[in-house]
Amino acid sequence: MHRPWDTRRFKSIYTILPIPGVKKEVLQQHEGLVLTVRETAAILRISRTLTYEGIKSGEIPSIKIGRRLLIPRSGLEHLLGQWGAGGAKHE
Repeated sequence: MHRPWDTRRFKSIYTILPIPGVKKEVLQQHEGLVLTVRETAAILRISRTLTYEGIKSGEIPSIKIGRRLLIPRSGLEHLLGQWGAGGAKHE
């Protein structure tokens, strides 16, 4: 049984991610078309609160099914590609 607070499944993410950016290998660890908010936060190395704020502002693409928020893998890859190519957006 998976417990959402069990960080053992994210252990390898923290060893793969470099401090300045994100490698694609991290996304490959999470199979499927969508990611949870917790998985997205771990990949981006930000808090869940900041992840929810990014979703609310539209900066992080998401879909809502019932009460559940999911992040499309393709949208996150696109977002990471934009950040890697031109840096973070500043407005």
